[in-house]
Amino acid sequence: MDLRQKFLRVTCDRILRINELTVGTKYPIVSAERVVTHLGHTVMLTLRDAPTSLFRVFLPKRYATVVSDGDIIAIVRAREGLSFIYEGLDIRSRYVLTVE
Repeated sequence: MDLRQKFLRVTCDRILRINELTVGTKYPIVSAERVVTHLGHTVMLTLRDAPTSLFRVFLPKRYATVVSDGDIIAIVRAREGLSFIYEGLDIRSRYVLTVE
């Protein structure tokens, strides 16, 4: 982890739930990492909602098996250009997520 990422982790103090995000809003992805919580393995994204404001969001557990370590490395290396979009809930009460 480079020094920039370490400082970004320290200044990011908010953790939001997926359903607290605004539907259809593009949140630039700053970083991604695989973490272990009391509920098991998952993926945590650090997102930007303003030029100097960051927050974290845990992806639903089902994404932990879909997102590979290679995907996480690609997200971290991309630096710019990838955004996370919360699309709301579908009929089966599942979160619909998009990465562009």
